[in-house]
Amino acid sequence: MTLYFKIKELRTLVTLMKIEDNEVPNISRIHYLSEKLQCPLTTMCNILMKHKYLLKIPFQRIKGITDILIGHGVTAENILNDLWVFRYKENTVLMRVKKAIEAGVNPIKPWVVRCPESALNEIFRRNTQRHKALEPYTNIIDFLAAKLQCSKQDAEDFVDRNPAIYKMDPWKLKNVIQFLFDKEYKPEHLMQTPRLLYFGYKTILNRYIELELLKMKPTNLRVLCKSNAEIEDYIQKHKSMRIPEEQLKSAKEEDGISN
Repeated sequence: MTLYFKIKELRTLVTLMKIEDNEVPNISRIHYLSEKLQCPLTTMCNILMKHKYLLKIPFQRIKGITDILIGHGVTAENILNDLWVFRYKENTVLMRVKKAIEAGVNPIKPWVVRCPESALNEIFRRNTQRHKALEPYTNIIDFLAAKLQCSKQDAEDFVDRNPAIYKMDPWKLKNVIQFLFDKEYKPEHLMQTPRLLYFGYKTILNRYIELELLKMKPTNLRVLCKSNAEIEDYIQKHKSMRIPEEQLKSAKEEDGISN
């Protein structure tokens, strides 16, 4: 495949290639990037036609940045999806990757290099809070295994079936679980109703209190997962069922008095 350049670009490229003639392994940087980023030569040629700046960046920088990213677990696919990372200096890339690791970013992706430092600081703050919420456990699996009184494998299976739990605020998760346990619900109730964990603590609290005041403590936690409209229908339905019972009780009491 032929790459097309303007005369000025071609002159710059020729000069660069002469300088790097003894530095670039595998014949050319095209071959090098193709091998390192695990994509066919034809695909790499298409990429370079679209991102010609990659042919002007010193090869040692490309090699250094590639080594840093791959060495810290960045996938070839993610690098190919964010080639702007090569516009940064090696020291900058390394510094930002280390900062991201300290912040608890996992997996590492090229966006950590170009994102504002304030974003990494915020991630660090959230992850610190997350770890604090999970103490003395170090991850969500161990935390749930202890709280739900099950094996680690069962906890992993539970979260795999409900992957949104991985991204939940652990404080919210902790508060919801503790509240339900305080109300004498068992771990199996939560295992059977994982959707309940998706709701905010205040939502669960308010719904439970409303039902409890009406002497309608739910025996099935799925009730708390209903929409607001469904909750209202549920309450009205049970109220209407209780009215005849109360009327019958009142009539019996009157009969007892008259007798």
